[in-house]
Amino acid sequence: MRLRPVFMTLVFLLSARAFGYDANWWYDKYQKFGQTDPKWDALVREGIDHWEAAGNATTGGNPQAELALSVKALEKAYAAGCRCPIALFIDARNLAQVNNDGTTVFVRFDESLKRTENKPDLIFVRISCANALAWRYARGGQYKEAIPYFEMALSLSSPDVEEDILKEARAGLQQAREKVAADEEQSRQLAALTLPPHPTKEQACAYVRGVLLLIGRKQGGSSPGQIAMLDKVARERLDLVYPEIAMLEKVGPENLDVLLEIWGTTGGLQSVRVDNFVKIAVDGLVRPENKAVLLKWLPLREDLVEIMQRKGWGQDMRPFLLARIAERSQYTCVEVLQAAAALRDPATNDDLVWHFENNQNGANIYDDIKNLPGIQLKDAVVRMWAASKSWTDWRAPRRYSMARAAMDYGVTEAMEFAVAKLGSPELGKWNNDQLRLAIRERTGQRGSDDDIRTWFQANKGKLVFDENRRMFVPTP
Repeated sequence: MRLRPVFMTLVFLLSARAFGYDANWWYDKYQKFGQTDPKWDALVREGIDHWEAAGNATTGGNPQAELALSVKALEKAYAAGCRCPIALFIDARNLAQVNNDGTTVFVRFDESLKRTENKPDLIFVRISCANALAWRYARGGQYKEAIPYFEMALSLSSPDVEEDILKEARAGLQQAREKVAADEEQSRQLAALTLPPHPTKEQACAYVRGVLLLIGRKQGGSSPGQIAMLDKVARERLDLVYPEIAMLEKVGPENLDVLLEIWGTTGGLQSVRVDNFVKIAVDGLVRPENKAVLLKWLPLREDLVEIMQRKGWGQDMRPFLLARIAERSQYTCVEVLQAAAALRDPATNDDLVWHFENNQNGANIYDDIKNLPGIQLKDAVVRMWAASKSWTDWRAPRRYSMARAAMDYGVTEAMEFAVAKLGSPELGKWNNDQLRLAIRERTGQRGSDDDIRTWFQANKGKLVFDENRRMFVPTP
C-alpha cells in the first residue's frame, strides 16, 4: 500500500501538468508548430488528453490505464503517418511506463530529437526529450550514454521549459558523471587484480573475493555495445561481452568449490549482477567431474538447479527436488519447480499442483505442468482465475498467464478478458503474443486482433466450450 503514493508521484511527473501546462496548451502547440493532418489530428488530441488524465487520476482512478490509452492513440497516429516531434515525445514517455518494448521507446525519442533540429519553435520539445532520454539511460545504469543528452538539454533554453526540468537535468548530469567516474575507478581496480599460474586455494579465494567485491560495487549497467553483442554471441561466450565473467573463469574448474563457497559472502555487497556473473562463470567452468561439487552445494544455492538441468543432470537432482517440493514452501524458486516437473513423475503431481496454486512463482509453471501424465489441474486453475481478479500488486501481470490457463478449461470470462486486453500496450509484446496464440488455439480464429474482437462480440453469449476439441464454439 505504501507504493501507491510513489507511483502516483511518478505518473504525475510523466503527465502534462508536470510541465506546468494542460492538454489544451500542448494541443495548441501541436496545431501551431507540429505536423498536423486530418488523418491523425483527432488521435493526437486523444493521446494528449489521456496523458493529462493520467496525472489527474485520483486514488479511485487508473493512471496506468490512461497512459496505455494515450499510447494506443498515439501509436495509431504513428501508423497513420504522424511524425510530429510533440506526439513522438509524449508517446515515448508513456511507452516507457506501459510497455517493455524498450526498442520502440528509444526509436520514438530519437525520431523526436532528429525532427526538432534547427527548429526554434520546438526547442521546448527538444529540451524535454533530451532530458527524458537521458533519464531513460541513467535509470538503466547506462550513465555514460546519458551524459550527452543531459548536456544537450542544458545547452538549450526556452521560455516554455520550467526551471524544475532544467534543475532535474543538472542533477542528473552530476549524478551520471559521478557514476561514470566511479565505474572507471572500479575498472582500474579490476584490471589490477591478478591471479598467478597454478594458484593455491588461498590465492584463488583472495582473487575471487576481490573480483566479486568490485562487481558488487559497480554502478553502470550494460552498454549499448554490450547489448548489441548479446544478440550475436552464444550463451557460452558471455565472457566476451562481460570481462568480469572471464576474470572469474580464470580460477579454472579445479577451483570451482572456491567460487561456490565465496558466492554470497561478499561482505554485504550481494547484488543481482554478482549473482548473474557468478552463475554464468560456474556454468562455463563446470565439467562432468564437478557434478558431485554442485550436488553438495545445491541445497544452499538453488541457482545451480538451472545449470545442472542444462547439463542433463536432472535425475541426479531427483532426491533434492522431491524433498524440496514436498516442503510446500511458497518461496521455492521457479527453477526448482520446473526441474521437478521435468522429471515427469506422477508422484510429484500433487505437490506441483499445490505449488501452482500457492507458490509465489506458481503462475509461471503452468506451461511446464499442464501436460504432465495424470495431473489434475482444472479445479486449481478455476480457483486461481477467480483469485487473480483481486491481484493488484506485483502479481497483477500474471493474470494474463492465468487467463490463458483458464481458457484451456473453458472459462468464458477468461476469454472475454483476453479479447478485451488483446493489443493493449500495457501488456507488452510477449503477453500480447501469448494471449493471441491462446485465443486462436481455443477459437480457431486466425484474423487480426480487430477480426477476433468482431467475432467475439458477434458470438458473445452463444459460446460454449467443447470438451473434446477443447475449443469455444458458438451455438446455432
